[in-house]
Amino acid sequence: RPVARTAPQKPTPAKRLQEQAGDAARKGDWGPVLRLTDEVCGGPRLDALRRQAHAWAQGELEAAVLALSEERYEEALAAVKLVLMKMQGEPEAIDAESGLVAIRTMLELRFLNAEGPVAPVVRQNTYEELRGTRWAALFSS
Repeated sequence: RPVARTAPQKPTPAKRLQEQAGDAARKGDWGPVLRLTDEVCGGPRLDALRRQAHAWAQGELEAAVLALSEERYEEALAAVKLVLMKMQGEPEAIDAESGLVAIRTMLELRFLNAEGPVAPVVRQNTYEELRGTRWAALFSS
């Protein structure tokens, strides 16, 4: 008796998007992961990919704070710019914007006399601007 063959099933649009998100995650390309997971209703796999993207961004921002505290300005800037590019529309992008403020101010402070009257004011103003962010501690007295 012949066995009926079924044609291979085409993946659904949602399944295709899930596969694309998985491919992007394997490459560490978190921007597309977030955009693709926004297009598809959740599910454990997509939720895990979103968490991975956010964890990556948090790690990059923490590394940027450390680099900035050690006066590795280019490294801090590269990490912040990468988060800004990949995490558009996410809370980490806002955090990265604060990082740009911190980096700019730290570079400005290099040219100010630390004992003069301007540097402490710049530090205090920046601390106030960044209060509540991971960057504020860099400017606390």
